[in-house]
Amino acid sequence: MQRIYNGSAVFDWDKNNLRKIRAHRIKPEEVEKALSSDPILIYEQDVQGEARFVYYCETASGRLMAVVLVERDDKIRVVTAYDLDAGQKKDYLARRVRGSEAMKKKPVDMPKFVNEGEEADWWASRQGREFVKQRSAEPLKKGIAPKGSRLVGQLNRPASVQIALRLPEPDVTKAREIATRKGVGYQTLLKMLVHEGLRREARRS
Repeated sequence: MQRIYNGSAVFDWDKNNLRKIRAHRIKPEEVEKALSSDPILIYEQDVQGEARFVYYCETASGRLMAVVLVERDDKIRVVTAYDLDAGQKKDYLARRVRGSEAMKKKPVDMPKFVNEGEEADWWASRQGREFVKQRSAEPLKKGIAPKGSRLVGQLNRPASVQIALRLPEPDVTKAREIATRKGVGYQTLLKMLVHEGLRREARRS
């Protein structure tokens, strides 16, 4: 079963990967919407010659989940999806604000998988979750910016509307100072702050 979402990407669903996400009481519509709502790329991993992308994302109702996916034939195939545990939620929220630090634990290695079903079970297992937590900190420590899934990127290209907004000069000065510390443009910083503020207000209402 193939589903075209938002007119920009095709999701490849079948009974196998639908069964995996339903085991975690997640619907395909939730995954599609969450991946289209500014997901955070956590980690990229080569699995037997194919790139796997691990995203943390949030549904419109505030449900936090991890989605493991692969690109095949210009389609997004979800391997599995599951709710974030307490540690992953903390990591997600920290990344939304400022990033997080690596946890000093024994490294978890990825095993070889016989099939996609076995792989899906591993990602959602305690060992698989710990693997993602550990690897998610590596780009932050090394200053690496992974590219992520090209197709998921297409889902998150909202149309921009140019507006004229007058701000008090002290606010603009403060925004420039903060943006300089973060290494981004002050206009980019302001857009990020507006975006996060709207997300918080939407969750409260």
